[in-house]
Amino acid sequence: MFSGICLFKKGPQDIVYSRYLVQFTLALYIASGALLLTIDRPVDVAIMQSMLEVGLLSFFIYILVYFFTVPSRFPQTIIALYGCGTIISCLSFPVIYWISATSQQQSIGVEGVLLLALVVWSFFIMAYIVSKAIDKVMSVSLLITFSYFYLSYQVVNLLLPVVE
Repeated sequence: MFSGICLFKKGPQDIVYSRYLVQFTLALYIASGALLLTIDRPVDVAIMQSMLEVGLLSFFIYILVYFFTVPSRFPQTIIALYGCGTIISCLSFPVIYWISATSQQQSIGVEGVLLLALVVWSFFIMAYIVSKAIDKVMSVSLLITFSYFYLSYQVVNLLLPVVE
């Protein structure tokens, strides 16, 4: 189901809502996000950041579906985002680990390109899900998604600045 969404063949409307599925995908999303962040952060900070990102995403999607008068689509949309986000996090883990292991060397090559590809893919997956959820063209959803990425990045860095 989630792989079909990640490949742009299915949409959030294809997800059958269940409270269990919301809880399960939420738990996986938090765990995979925290695991990914522990590569370069302490575990407690990684968990806090993962939970903050979940809160921001959930709030943003809730406001978005209400603004476009489709609040009944919130559960399926958030399940799709949590599930696809978990897949992308799991795919990103080896690449980010590879980058952190080679960061002492002078340049990042193939691993940097792989990470960029995963980030771009993740961006388009979210825009695709948003597009299906609010019934808007992809260009509008890309703008909305970019706005979300930018604002969430700013909020996370404001509340949990990276200290090196």
